[in-house]
Amino acid sequence: MLLVLVCVAVLSGCSGSHHISVTGTRSSSHATPEGGKAPVAQHGHSCAVRVIGARILDQSGHVLYRDPGGFGTHPHLHQVRCSGPTIWVVFNNGAAMSQEAYVGVRSGDAGRTWRLVFAEPYFGVKAPHELDSYMGPWTLVGRLADFTGSCPACSPKKMVGLWVTRNLGRTFRSYPIRALGGFEPTRIRVHRSRVTIWGSRVLRGEPPEERVTVRVG
Repeated sequence: MLLVLVCVAVLSGCSGSHHISVTGTRSSSHATPEGGKAPVAQHGHSCAVRVIGARILDQSGHVLYRDPGGFGTHPHLHQVRCSGPTIWVVFNNGAAMSQEAYVGVRSGDAGRTWRLVFAEPYFGVKAPHELDSYMGPWTLVGRLADFTGSCPACSPKKMVGLWVTRNLGRTFRSYPIRALGGFEPTRIRVHRSRVTIWGSRVLRGEPPEERVTVRVG
């Protein structure tokens, strides 16, 4: 069992600092089930919206929002998660120069209105927040959204990052995950105040998979 104490960097309008316990096990065991009383996120067609290309539409086909990072006819990949009236959509517009053209938007009223929350600024989209060079797996439980990211072009031991928001993306807390240096995030699960992240090896000499659990405040 690996135990590391990590200082939390507080970003985007928060102040002060906290300490978190990060435990890592070299294991490929199953993810901790999502828990708590908040509704567990649904995906894709279970939500109140549809995403086609760069457009978010309601069930009748009316356009609610357009991805500001759309580049010509480039095929748009996306992920949709919803929990109650909260909906998040993350667009992926490809990658270049060791950067990923991701854009994250959310609605807090079942899709009626939308807000641009984060993006990789290298591609010209000006958003309130930037997470990392590349987006990793993310999850949503109630109003709690957890995102991971990584920087493949950085030092091989560059740590994976975790970004947590409880207020629909207005502010984020950033948790550096040093125990995942040399790995890239592949899975994430939330159980109450614990966030478990799985990483896949990107450096020789490391085990095939690493699992780290972070207690978030």
